[in-house]
Amino acid sequence: MKTLQILRHAKTETQQIDQQDFDRKLTARGLGQMTDLLLNRKANLEKAEHILVSAAERTRMTFNTLFTLFPEMEVQFDEKLYLASRRTLKECIEKQDDGVQNILLIGHNNGLSDFVSYLVGDAIYLPTSGYVELELPIESWSHSTSGIATIRTDFFSEFR
Repeated sequence: MKTLQILRHAKTETQQIDQQDFDRKLTARGLGQMTDLLLNRKANLEKAEHILVSAAERTRMTFNTLFTLFPEMEVQFDEKLYLASRRTLKECIEKQDDGVQNILLIGHNNGLSDFVSYLVGDAIYLPTSGYVELELPIESWSHSTSGIATIRTDFFSEFR
């Protein structure tokens, strides 16, 4: 049995004309969303054994608000996860070490919502700071497929 926790980055500033999307930062509202998530799902998040994070500024900041939960854990910041498609996310998860039972993935829409929908077999939309914990009855991450997962828990911040 595997557990996949998926978190969409928190609310970000509006992109400025002279700014790259990759460099957008969290807003005060986004920081409030992360505080809300920690108050409600800290015990779930602490179970993560491996963390995959898009290399974008907003996903890094989202992770950094959670860092105290994982001070000694190796975190993989990956540029391939920036605005990744469902297919790219699936390929990334399938490459993970099968000894790891619980992964936390922090990324972006539309890919995250598509990936969760694919795994659950139903339409799921993750708003900013949307969190879902999926249970997959598999021994190997490479066995993840459509409709295999069930939602163990979810959380959608009041600070939307």
